[in-house]
Amino acid sequence: MTLPFEEWMKDARLDMKEDLCNCGGQPQELATELLVSHVSPEHTEYDIMTAYIKPEVEEVKLRSEQREAFLDFPVAQTVIYPDFGSNPKELNKIQSMILEIRNDKNVKVSHVCIKGYASPEGSFELNERLSEGRAQALKKYLASNLDIPLSMYQVEHSGEDWDGLVKLLDKVVMNDRNEIISIIQNIYNVDSRKRMLRELGGGQPYQYMLKNLYPELRRVVSRVDYSVRGFSIEEAKEIIKTRPQQLSLEEMHLVANSYDKNDDAFAKVFETAVQLFPDDKVANLNAAASALAVNDPERAQRYLDRADRNTPEYKNNLGVLYLMRGENDRARQLFAEASATGLAEAAHNLKELQEK
Repeated sequence: MTLPFEEWMKDARLDMKEDLCNCGGQPQELATELLVSHVSPEHTEYDIMTAYIKPEVEEVKLRSEQREAFLDFPVAQTVIYPDFGSNPKELNKIQSMILEIRNDKNVKVSHVCIKGYASPEGSFELNERLSEGRAQALKKYLASNLDIPLSMYQVEHSGEDWDGLVKLLDKVVMNDRNEIISIIQNIYNVDSRKRMLRELGGGQPYQYMLKNLYPELRRVVSRVDYSVRGFSIEEAKEIIKTRPQQLSLEEMHLVANSYDKNDDAFAKVFETAVQLFPDDKVANLNAAASALAVNDPERAQRYLDRADRNTPEYKNNLGVLYLMRGENDRARQLFAEASATGLAEAAHNLKELQEK
């Protein structure tokens, strides 16, 4: 015997009971026998299609990479001594990045941007001079050691890095952390802000920051801006293995579609794309479609939450997600809406539901 499955039956059990029905004036249940321990619907296999969007062509691929250098300077000085403190390691880190990009035949460097920061102890005026002077010092050092025209350098300074301090505070566990952040964000007079921080908690939180957090704020950030040439599909299939950031979303889409959709490499390309472009709505839509294709609804949901909800492809893929969850009526509605726009995948899915 079969019965139509209804939602209330989920995770139910079926027992058979023998009941004498009050015969002889004695209500009595003689036996209970378990027939089914878990009621579930008959599984139906659907030939369901997810939908992808081809990204727009990126006419000029502009990219940038940056490194932070925590250079050691003598107190209140702005001169770089290459062998002083940790400078050999920090300077090598910056130079290696710049040289790697400059020597890459696929790219063309447009700017080397250098920005100096200072920690907020001492006077505001002094810290302004230190952040600017130390950025200029790094420019002078790089210009004398690298074959890059001076015209390509851009130098900026940020002075006291309060934003950086808040980011560091978000990562540590320390006394009065919330009060410190509140002072930084709500006390606009810098002198008053510094005084309140020094006095908070008897000065212990300030001493902790001075020793453990402020050194990380005394830094110079070097960023290289560059453009990347276009690649053929075969070139892109090699580039994605080593420097995927040089590819556009459109190039990665072409790479993915050079593989069979059942190939692991197909799904891996879309996962790489969304990691490189985490805020791009098309990248998220396509990553969701790929996740659904390998039956990973949780990952698909995360990507769909960041995709454009006004596209038929989104509605189709959300319909696939609902179908996986057993919500066939909602899936049918979404397939119908997407199919009405002419999306072939949605029309196919709607027909599947109607037939099965």
